[in-house]
Amino acid sequence: MKKNIFLKSIFIAIINIFAYENLSIAQTQLSKGNLSAKPQSTENRTTSTASIRITCDGNDVDATVKINGVFKGTCPVDIAVPHGTLQVFASKPVDQAHERVFKQELQIAAGTVKRIEIILGDSQLSAAGRSAEENRKTKQLELEKAEIKKTALLDAQSNAGNASSMVELAKRYATGIGTPINTGLSVSWYLRAAEAGNIDAMAEAAFAYEKGIGTEKNIEKAFNYYRQSAEASNPSGMAGLGGMFFNGTGTSKNYFEAAKWWTLAEKFNAPRAITGLGALYYMGDGGFIKSWDTAANYFRKAIALNYLPAKNWLAALSYEDYANPLSADNNAASISALKDLAESGNPNEMVAYGFYLSTKLGKNSEALSWYRRAAELGDDNAMYNIGFYYEEGLGGLGKNKLSALSWYQKSAALGNQKALRGIKRVD
Repeated sequence: MKKNIFLKSIFIAIINIFAYENLSIAQTQLSKGNLSAKPQSTENRTTSTASIRITCDGNDVDATVKINGVFKGTCPVDIAVPHGTLQVFASKPVDQAHERVFKQELQIAAGTVKRIEIILGDSQLSAAGRSAEENRKTKQLELEKAEIKKTALLDAQSNAGNASSMVELAKRYATGIGTPINTGLSVSWYLRAAEAGNIDAMAEAAFAYEKGIGTEKNIEKAFNYYRQSAEASNPSGMAGLGGMFFNGTGTSKNYFEAAKWWTLAEKFNAPRAITGLGALYYMGDGGFIKSWDTAANYFRKAIALNYLPAKNWLAALSYEDYANPLSADNNAASISALKDLAESGNPNEMVAYGFYLSTKLGKNSEALSWYRRAAELGDDNAMYNIGFYYEEGLGGLGKNKLSALSWYQKSAALGNQKALRGIKRVD
């Protein structure tokens, strides 16, 4: 019995010694800041996070998702996130330089779940695209600086009497390369180069003198410069000389001479010459048999070379009487050309398009709307046509002699002779 009491006393003493040592260690750690005064609970550790469910539909599926700049997967996706303020970013490439983007900032509490629907915005430059754009702008700026230096060099060479440099400098003033566009200076340098005997400059100087662009119109100089450059096989010179013979400008009208020079210039794809040959087929002159279909082919070829006057010729075919019919393809091209010219705001072409709609398609109401648009721009023929529509009760209008008279009077005030006859009919 005494032995058991003795062993029990020893065991209690040992426990007390260990308890004392653990308490001492704990107090030491606390004094060093290694233990908190209040131990964390398991609950506090597990609820410091939250969850986001990212959803998306259609083309937005598979967008990459980042939270606070860190990639988290592709949409749709469920993501465990820290609580607090989050930056949600999603993107999907459109091409190598563009992407569609979604951005949202949100607050989320610990232990909660939020759903975010990703709806990507319109296409915009991606980081790679912005970098490429900056590089492009830098290169463009460097190129512009180089062109400015080249223009300065050409200017120095031109002032020193170099005719070839004068021509290049003139082109730069005409197109705005390495300098602001300045038509006056462009023509001035072409004239100086032409006087110095440069063939290319002669053709340009001739055009300036013919049209009175950047200088006073001088038909005699225009014809002489065209002839000199044409005889030296300059395509623009040959095309221009053909035009002088066709119109009888600076010389007697001669369709055969026009045809000769235009045929030579056509070999160089000179659009003015190509249009001129189309005009000869349209008219059946200069040794050409009338063929509106062949004419349309020439006009379309010139239009493809960005020569806009050819579009007026092609458009004219759409409202001709089809004694010489067009192919379906050329007919459609002709009508399209006419409509384009009307929509460009040219009142004459608006009237022509209205005439086509009325006489060829019987669409008087639509024709009337074009006549009204042209009349607002001061076209006397359009005013006459509106008066006629009121007189005859066309285009959805009721017959109204007073309205017809009013429009005839407006047209007559601008010198329209048909309107004077209209006034007599309804007055």
